Amino acid sequence: QNARSFVAHLQAKDSRYQNHPIAPTQEGGLSQHTIHGYVRALKAFSRSLTTEGFFNRDPLERLNRPKLPQTVIETLTDEEIKRLLASINPNCMLGARALVIVVMLLDTGIRASELLSLTLGNTDLSGDRLKVMGKGSKERIVPLSPAAKKVLMRWLSTFRPEAQDPHFEEVLLSAEGTPLSYTALAHIIKRLGEKAGVDRLHAHLFRHTFAVRYLVAGGDAFTLRSILGHNDISTTQVYMHLADAQVAVRYNAFSPLSNIEGIKIGGRRKRP
Repeated sequence: QNARSFVAHLQAKDSRYQNHPIAPTQEGGLSQHTIHGYVRALKAFSRSLTTEGFFNRDPLERLNRPKLPQTVIETLTDEEIKRLLASINPNCMLGARALVIVVMLLDTGIRASELLSLTLGNTDLSGDRLKVMGKGSKERIVPLSPAAKKVLMRWLSTFRPEAQDPHFEEVLLSAEGTPLSYTALAHIIKRLGEKAGVDRLHAHLFRHTFAVRYLVAGGDAFTLRSILGHNDISTTQVYMHLADAQVAVRYNAFSPLSNIEGIKIGGRRKRP
């Protein structure tokens, strides 16, 4: 009962950051995603206490998470991808780094944070794979395509600056030889989008595009789940719905009977 009252309290809030030491108070309640995160954390803590023997039965087992709004997942079109690649000069340090960022995010599906933390030691070019550190400090292996491998090898062998400190083993470095920050990466992607005329470009859009295209090309959801590092298959299934819709559109475009001019299927409708 106390947990449900707490959730109701969160849903009734009409402002945020009250009494926060840094952020000013803002009008407007908490988003459903934020409340969903609170409930998820509560349920995880409750399960942990039950596992440790503090309870005979999980007291929050029947506490439901609030429903999240169904958001439309956007993906990059072929034309947008071509414009992005065409806007990059791969023959200079900054251009070669931008190309690595675009190709690695788009062709492996890894998160921006995972790309930033990728080290030389976890880059297995001979084995065509990467070892990335995902959410919750969970490592996983991600395949490396020939195209991504080629771009990555060129960056490492020709354009990657000398590290300012020998301990800096990150693949992506700034011009000064320090690890690239998330803010710097976001600015690079924003400028690329503006230059290529893709104003909606952001780091996670590459991940969405990879996931949907992987499924449309015939990949299965369970392998995709492993590549993306999802804990729950339901997260991966969000991409399946969009992929199914794209498959249907492509089928209609290439259906033999739908593309023969002048053909009529069936007879006239019978008048009542």
